[in-house]
Amino acid sequence: METKRQEDIRKLMQMPEEAIASLNESEADRLGRLAVMFYKETGDGVYKEKAEQIRAAQGELPEDICAMPFFMEYETVCGKKERYNKIVDRMEDEASAGFADAKARNAYLAALVDVIDGISFEIYEKYRTLTAVYKRVLKDALAEGEETTELAYAILKGCNIGILLKEKYAETGALMAGHLKNTGMTDQTEYLSDITARTIEQYDLLAMEQSE
Repeated sequence: METKRQEDIRKLMQMPEEAIASLNESEADRLGRLAVMFYKETGDGVYKEKAEQIRAAQGELPEDICAMPFFMEYETVCGKKERYNKIVDRMEDEASAGFADAKARNAYLAALVDVIDGISFEIYEKYRTLTAVYKRVLKDALAEGEETTELAYAILKGCNIGILLKEKYAETGALMAGHLKNTGMTDQTEYLSDITARTIEQYDLLAMEQSE
């Protein structure tokens, strides 16, 4: 049976350039990251070509900070890392400017943890800068105590990619995300929001590791 990702990549491969050019930033982020993922996994240049088409249609940097992960992944895998400084500066500026509310802050954290996951560890100074911003904003989010799916995702993925201590944060993230496992829809991710499906994925990865 075709998975949701396989279905999405099939549709993307059939998508004409004019349709790609009309993607909004959220769609471009989701499909662009999918194309980069398949390129990394298979080495097939057709996926890189689709990622390049999406990136070319999106301009310099996205207005929506939540669309930044694709830009970082593209720079790392398909680009020359020439825009690393601009991406990192933008993420820092967003945090420095503050957030309208907890929802905006937690959405930023979800995007930031993906940006960190996409950066090359070889560019350690930039990696360290972003992880410091992540931990500072996360501290504020936990102090405020307003739970959202985005915050659960940011914590769980932070644990899974090694920027948070699992011993300290895994239980917190798992408790926030736990109710998603009891919705009765965890096997029907096409009906879930993208962030909910990704949170469940991170939850499962962490649970699998802890059960071994």
